Amino acid sequence: MRGTNDYGLCYQGRPRLDRVLDIHGFVDADWVGDLDQRRSTSGYVFNLFGGAVSWMSEKQSVVALSITMSKYMAATHASKEAVWLQILCSIMGLVQGAIRIDCDSQSEIFLANNPTYHSKTKHIDV
Repeated sequence: MRGTNDYGLCYQGRPRLDRVLDIHGFVDADWVGDLDQRRSTSGYVFNLFGGAVSWMSEKQSVVALSITMSKYMAATHASKEAVWLQILCSIMGLVQGAIRIDCDSQSEIFLANNPTYHSKTKHIDV
């Protein structure tokens, strides 16, 4: 933190009561980033009006058996945060549409869009 006292977040815009907010999220995870404990790291950020309003980066609590599982667990945490942000906007009287969450894993996108049983993901408890 040393040397960053002059940095800050810059938000561009103000919500009007008739304006739909556009919260946009990004999520990612590494796989086995911690070689000693075999744990992956999850991270997400949600932006509103050009600035971050919510973010997280932490080691996952369980060992992921695949990159898909690691990224799917990260997306789960980001989805829970998105729901919380929607509730917060509702309480504040702001109109919030669907929150878009971007990820970079085709296998994670496929799994989220097709939540049926997959033999390769039987270890993920839904």
